[in-house]
Amino acid sequence: MPKFNLHTRRSRIQKLIAEFEQGNTPQARDVALVLTTQQRAAMDEVWRQQKAQRALPKSAALKAYEQQLKVAAMWLGRLERYNTSKPTTYSVLVDRVAKQAELQSKVDAELQSAKHLLSQALQTDTAAAALLDRHVVMASIDSMAIGNMPRCITSRSKSNLANTGNKHLLGKQSIREIKLAALRGALAEVQRAIDVLHPPLTADEQQQQSAKLKHLLARMKGVR
Repeated sequence: MPKFNLHTRRSRIQKLIAEFEQGNTPQARDVALVLTTQQRAAMDEVWRQQKAQRALPKSAALKAYEQQLKVAAMWLGRLERYNTSKPTTYSVLVDRVAKQAELQSKVDAELQSAKHLLSQALQTDTAAAALLDRHVVMASIDSMAIGNMPRCITSRSKSNLANTGNKHLLGKQSIREIKLAALRGALAEVQRAIDVLHPPLTADEQQQQSAKLKHLLARMKGVR
């Protein structure tokens, strides 16, 4: 196991942070080596809590809502495809306006069923809210469009906020984000320790040091 002093540890942490920020994935062992025992324990606890949240069992009511929302989305997809399709010529004329109205009615009915199931899930299952990708106000459910309906945090839907930049508002973190946060915290801690041993120069000290350096360079060039 390598032994780090404050400066080499700071340098190694900075390199690991840069790797993460560039989209690479440093080995778990390398991350663990630059963290203290307490920092590793804190990082592991955050990940344990994240996994526990994802592992919460879904109630039958929440599963029913999730399935019904998929049905509503399916009918919406059919409506959108029909709206963008080109009219075809048949021996029997098709009333496109009537067909569109029929599909829209189906979408509305399926969505209404999904809203009813969502309300039931939130009222009967106290853990349901923790499994959704956004905070839901009961009074706002009736006015929601399909795109605004909450998804389960495990959903693969593109509308799942737990998989977008909004996930931080929900306290959702990936293992990469947790490791990166741990490294940034460790870097700040190392820097504080270095500053205690070698306090940063004051503005006056910086000016004095700069003046001495200029004078030294001038003498080296033979300029008085």
